[in-house]
Amino acid sequence: MKNKDEDEFWKRLEQQMKEYSDEEIILVLNKLKLYEPTAQKLALSEAIRRGIIHSEQDIWSEKFRTEPSRFSLFPCPEKKQTILKIVRSISRALLVAGVIPLIFGFLKFQIFKYAEGSAMILTGLIWMTSAWIIFTKQDCRFWPLLFVIASMSFFYVARILVLLKGLRVMDYVVPAIFFLLVLYSLFYLRKLLLKLVQ
Repeated sequence: MKNKDEDEFWKRLEQQMKEYSDEEIILVLNKLKLYEPTAQKLALSEAIRRGIIHSEQDIWSEKFRTEPSRFSLFPCPEKKQTILKIVRSISRALLVAGVIPLIFGFLKFQIFKYAEGSAMILTGLIWMTSAWIIFTKQDCRFWPLLFVIASMSFFYVARILVLLKGLRVMDYVVPAIFFLLVLYSLFYLRKLLLKLVQ
């Protein structure tokens, strides 16, 4: 069963490669070492069939010499369509994160802290609106607003944690991890948005 599924997979990949543009085939050839041997053979066969190369030996020419892949904290794909998908995924996650200040804002209303509660709700709404605009329009201008809100929220939460007594280590670790993830997401989002407008 496994061999049959594998054969089907390679047949589908072969068919997909026939639909690739010459530029996409060249991109695959440039990164040939990153692919499995069967995928390499399929790409080479397709490139020879189209006349992009004349034999497998041509792959050693300067044109197809691959640079060693380097570790990147913010990996950025080549295709704009892939970048767009990642931008939408990150901005969707950030949109959901905007629910947190809304919840805390309504909780502040229950203890009659209306000014603080209103500020939290407003902040949450601004955050969610900015994330939504980035999700729908990929507008770079709204990124600084998200960063400013994230920074202010960090100092607000840090102040509360310092003032509270009797907290355990995990009470500090969980918010710290959350803010690190948000900051990482924001800076990765910024890199991707800049790549989209290039």
